[in-house]
Amino acid sequence: MTVITEANKTKARELTAQLTLDEKIAIVHAAGLFRNGNAERLGIPPLRMDDGPMGVRAELHNDNWAPLYNTRDYVTYCRPARRSPPHGTPTWPA
Repeated sequence: MTVITEANKTKARELTAQLTLDEKIAIVHAAGLFRNGNAERLGIPPLRMDDGPMGVRAELHNDNWAPLYNTRDYVTYCRPARRSPPHGTPTWPA
């Protein structure tokens, strides 16, 4: 986990000041399925995202839902998180 320090804030401000308008738009805009754009010139990579309780899904092409690789390797299910009681609940119902 990255700690937010004054040095980190300063670096973020400096990087933001160097970004062009097109790079700023790319970073906050989708550039394919489950990823945003980047600012390669400044070494800012795209974020690769996923959603839902099923965890990591198959890697997809940027413009369609066809899997890139082994189609039998679909997802990883995070069972321990699903079995945890909600915050503040003393016991989990059977």
